[in-house]
Amino acid sequence: MLCLALVSVPLCAIYCLSRENDLTLVGTGLSAVENRNLVLFAFKTLGWEVRSNTPFAVIAGANNKWWSNHGQTATALITDNKVYLNLIHGGTSKGRLPFYFGSNQRKLNRAIAAIESGKTLLVYQP
Repeated sequence: MLCLALVSVPLCAIYCLSRENDLTLVGTGLSAVENRNLVLFAFKTLGWEVRSNTPFAVIAGANNKWWSNHGQTATALITDNKVYLNLIHGGTSKGRLPFYFGSNQRKLNRAIAAIESGKTLLVYQP
């Protein structure tokens, strides 16, 4: 049983490392400029600190409420009609876990919901 546990944890880490750079597509139907504003609005709504802001990419820090300065990095790649999102755990300067016990997925889902909510506000703005 101990041998299985020693093998399963590294296998889980390998799986998580292979998946951490996957991009999640969010269809918006908006121009690249509108998508950039939408992503900035979503990150601001979530309270994430924007660290880099270019016409086609926005990077923000999603801090962990339990350990300051140890959180996730959210990356949004912006094109016409689409936003590609990725959230990866930052860890400490000594190393990091390739997974963060579901926190990456929860924050990614929050980012998608904020983008969808912002899109509704942007589209129906008088």
